[in-house]
Amino acid sequence: MALAMAARRWPRTMPFSQQIRHFPSGCAHANVSYKLMPMPRLSPSMSRGVLERWHLSAGDQISTYDLVCDVSTDELLDEPSSPTFVLEVESHEDGWLAKVLVAEGGAAAPDMPIAVICENEEDVHLFKDFSVLKGEQVPTGSFCWQAFLKKDTGD
Repeated sequence: MALAMAARRWPRTMPFSQQIRHFPSGCAHANVSYKLMPMPRLSPSMSRGVLERWHLSAGDQISTYDLVCDVSTDELLDEPSSPTFVLEVESHEDGWLAKVLVAEGGAAAPDMPIAVICENEEDVHLFKDFSVLKGEQVPTGSFCWQAFLKKDTGD
């Protein structure tokens, strides 16, 4: 059984400023930019994933190829009795982990926001009380990631 890595890609020439969101106009922080990290869609049939572990904490810097979190799903294979797989998710983005929206052990549907990434370290504190609208999804291609099947170490 071969499992391919899951990745979302967009033209790497697109500047960060064209991929980000801003606080609403008129807000004191209207010039602060951020991105929402989605629950990875690890397979076409996946309806939810469980966040097993965060490798980073709020305030930590994220660099390209950093492991960000581990996600598990029993829907990786399109089979009725599929086992649960854990995948390591790495970022292909740079920034600062401003806020974790889904805690370890929490579940979310694919493309639902699980974290907030901001561009500047000095803006991290602005996201302490940040929340997303119920049902808000992260647009496809707005956050680049890659997942790898985690090797079972028996622990």
